[in-house]
Amino acid sequence: MKIDFTKKQLHLNLIYALLFSIIGFLFLLRAPDTWMLVVAILLPIGGVLGIVYQTQYPYITIENGSIRKNNLFQKEVQLSEIKTIEKYAESYILKTDTQKLRIDTSIIAPNSLRELKAALEKLMLNGTKSMHIQTAYS
Repeated sequence: MKIDFTKKQLHLNLIYALLFSIIGFLFLLRAPDTWMLVVAILLPIGGVLGIVYQTQYPYITIENGSIRKNNLFQKEVQLSEIKTIEKYAESYILKTDTQKLRIDTSIIAPNSLRELKAALEKLMLNGTKSMHIQTAYS
């Protein structure tokens, strides 16, 4: 199962890449130093590469008994090892004995968010040890 980013998140990252391009170009016109040239080239390229990465790889992947958050540094948790699911304002925190995986639900596409909630509820119904959902208010 793939949990995708929202279009809003992808568009926001595109705006950041364009903003870095404009600022870098303006700095080059003002003071064409070598290090400024490097920054003016690398920041927009990094932004565009980030967008390409986010369109190619989903935010969360649930498969083969694990849940993986696809970032620059991927983090993976085995579903069978999850002890607690904490739900706060716009995030889930999945905890095992040794790891913690935070999922930001504000950047998940609506259809994918429904799939994620269904997967977490299914995991709870399977009775995995002492798993429960806590809210920020309890």
